[in-house]
Amino acid sequence: EPNSAESWDPASLNTMLDHVLKTHPEIDGNRVYVMGHSMGGVGTWSWINESPNRFAAAAPSGFPAGDTGDVGRLVNLPIWGMAGAADGERTAGIKKMVDRLRAAGNTNVKHTEFAGANHSKANAAVFSSVDLVDWMLGFSKKDQRTGN
Repeated sequence: EPNSAESWDPASLNTMLDHVLKTHPEIDGNRVYVMGHSMGGVGTWSWINESPNRFAAAAPSGFPAGDTGDVGRLVNLPIWGMAGAADGERTAGIKKMVDRLRAAGNTNVKHTEFAGANHSKANAAVFSSVDLVDWMLGFSKKDQRTGN
C-alpha cells in the first residue's frame, strides 16, 4: 500500500511514511521495506533513489529500469529486482538495473527472472514470493549502519 492510478511522488510517499511512523510508534523504523511491480516498481525505484536511507531493503520489479536512477546512492541498500522472463523490455531493464547496482559496489543485490512469465504472471509471482519476504526481513537499517 498505497495503490495509485497516477505516477508516484516520492515527497508525498515520505510524508505518508512519516505519518505512519509517527502515528504507530510500535513500528520499527529500522525495518521499513518497500516493493512494487510495474507502476509500483517505478514508484519503488523513484522512492529509493530519492530517499535510500528510509529503507532496510527494497524490491523494485517489473519495469524497464535500464539506465535510470543513481545507483551510487543505493550501494548500501539491499535490492532484489524481479521480472518475468517473457516480459519484453521490462526483463532486460531489470537485469540492467541489477548489473549497474553490482558494478557500483552493491553486494546485496539479487535478480530473479520467472521462467515463461509475462507481465501479469510475474506480478503474481513477485507478490506471492515467500523467499522475498524472508530475504527482506533479514535486513535492518541498524545493521547497515554498523556494517553487520
